[in-house]
Amino acid sequence: MPAFDWPHDAAPLPIEPLRGAIDRLTALAARHEGVLELIAPLEAEDEQSDGAPGTAGLAGGVAGDPRAYLPPVLSRIADEFGGIRVVGGDAALMIVVDERSDLGPFTILTDPVSFTPLYEGDDVAVVLAIDAQGAAGPVFAIGEDLALTLVAPDLVDYVQRFTEALDLAVTTTADETVDAELVADRMEESFFAPLFAEDPERTVALTVEAPSGVDAPADALAVADLRGAAPGARVEVMDADLPGDPLDIGIAWRADGLVVVVTGE
Repeated sequence: MPAFDWPHDAAPLPIEPLRGAIDRLTALAARHEGVLELIAPLEAEDEQSDGAPGTAGLAGGVAGDPRAYLPPVLSRIADEFGGIRVVGGDAALMIVVDERSDLGPFTILTDPVSFTPLYEGDDVAVVLAIDAQGAAGPVFAIGEDLALTLVAPDLVDYVQRFTEALDLAVTTTADETVDAELVADRMEESFFAPLFAEDPERTVALTVEAPSGVDAPADALAVADLRGAAPGARVEVMDADLPGDPLDIGIAWRADGLVVVVTGE
């Protein structure tokens, strides 16, 4: 199994811009015990282990050392906040990840250190782009058709939107009883499903030539420039008429993750 070799050039993201959202999520988990649960931060994980750094493997689904799965750019956040999930459901915000897969929507992300998953559903995912220097970029949704949708310009924006949606999902009227299934359904319908909805009017055209100043890799087939695009902009990777075997198509990030380079053999 190939090991993760994260780039370390980028400084870790500060936790302060996320403090308000994290405090709200922590309060929601405490208020709705049995419905929501916090994912343990790395400091808590270290207390339960010997603290020795590990090397994570990548396969169809491999549990390992969460610190090895973590991009160094998220280390400060992960030391205090591991994420939150609906008990027994897929709806989650993951900062600390204890399992990584190269199957499903991740097949298009051929470099395992070019992203970290924030959410995994059935054949779909939300990922944070990680560039070659290890810096965090935009948040993308990857649909079942392997189309990419720009969800948020950065992690802070995404976490804030997730927090608002989760707060609404646990809000009930006087004659309702909140439970995990209800909250999971509400999050799926109101937050996650729209991220993967097809909208031809928001599709960004692929071009053969890379934009000026963008150093595309040698195996680049096409480029989508999302700089200046609003959330919801969509790149139809597999439906594009590109040369070569579709199974060899991959994605590389450029320009802080906002230029999507489609690569192939």
